[in-house]
Amino acid sequence: MLLVCAGVAIAVVSVGASSAPACGCGVLLGASEVSEQALVSASEGVETIVPGLTIDRVGAHAAVVFPVPASPRVRALPANVDVFGELDAATTQPVSTPGEGGGVGAEAPAPPRVVSARLIGGYEVTVLRGGSGQTLSAWLRSHKYGLPAAANPILSAYIAQSWYFVAIRLAKRETGEIRPLAIAFRSPRIVYPMRLSRAASDPVSLELFVDADGPVQGSGIDGLRTTFSRAVSSLAPELSAAVRSLLPAPYLTRIDAYSVAPASISSDIVVRIVHHVAAAQPPSASTSDPWRYVAIALIAAAVCLCGAYLMLRRRRAPL
Repeated sequence: MLLVCAGVAIAVVSVGASSAPACGCGVLLGASEVSEQALVSASEGVETIVPGLTIDRVGAHAAVVFPVPASPRVRALPANVDVFGELDAATTQPVSTPGEGGGVGAEAPAPPRVVSARLIGGYEVTVLRGGSGQTLSAWLRSHKYGLPAAANPILSAYIAQSWYFVAIRLAKRETGEIRPLAIAFRSPRIVYPMRLSRAASDPVSLELFVDADGPVQGSGIDGLRTTFSRAVSSLAPELSAAVRSLLPAPYLTRIDAYSVAPASISSDIVVRIVHHVAAAQPPSASTSDPWRYVAIALIAAAVCLCGAYLMLRRRRAPL
């Protein structure tokens, strides 16, 4: 089963771009039902996304285009790792803690640059960068990826931010065993790309698992809801060693979004760590330090006794 897709455009070349069911990852062509999940982990400035979408069941040419903000490293996970089955089982409990840019020039826009092209885990994985929304779309179409025209300005926006694009599809001869993929890249913030979902024609749903140094909150699209938040060490049932190795940080949060209108998606999901620390309160006169009042009383008593003693001595002194 393929686990690839997040903020992505998905294409099945045998179907025209006019029919585009939606998933949380972007646009899927040629499928009547899609469910998407993703695991995002952040550790020491490196974000890793293990996206989940079974594109191997929707057509021989199923593919995704995955935008990421920095140069990615793509690796295959063991084929028998049930990442989302385990995470779903461990997080079904209640929450435990709170327009195309640029003008027309004399020269044609440059095409995107192919950074790398490899066979990984039974998939053809191509990393692209640069070009324009128009030339990137043209490259994808010429390589049997199909995107709706509405994706062009969104691609341009990612290109303007110097993002990379990871194009993934089944290898023609299914070279090797089909395995889940993990995409890692350096990022100063935890981000889950969602803007290409604006090109979808149907409501978008997403289950996002975030492994970080503490509880997190997501923002960027309407309808995000935290449904689980707990230390990884306390998850039950206990995760397998293979899935546990994908969670380098100590805290796991699950964020869900259901039936989000594509037109309302104008940004990616940004995740920030939230440390629930009670606001500092000024010391209370009645509770902050009760021994202080005992000390004050003792000092006052000592002063009174000294004063009385001195007065008595003065009265008894001979004239």
